[in-house]
Amino acid sequence: MRDGGFPVDDEDVLETMARMLAAAGETEAASLIRSGRCKFEWDHRDNWNGGTDCYVLRIAIAAENFVAIGDRKTALEGVIVKRLEEAASQFGTDW
Repeated sequence: MRDGGFPVDDEDVLETMARMLAAAGETEAASLIRSGRCKFEWDHRDNWNGGTDCYVLRIAIAAENFVAIGDRKTALEGVIVKRLEEAASQFGTDW
């Protein structure tokens, strides 16, 4: 477990996600990961499988970028979540 409780290096996960997004042609989502201030935060503990800590990914972006995203926000969130799940799977299922 790393400082702050996240079990793996944040940057490893974020870089993997950005590379996966770019390779899949999801350049806008990759750009948000690369240019935004990304941070994994502990959210809650689930008693599943002897206890599992659950985290959320927070992405802070410039106001101009947020406005430019407009109605695509939900779609971009879905793309990012999908790649996060895929990237995180390499680190196991303990988190």
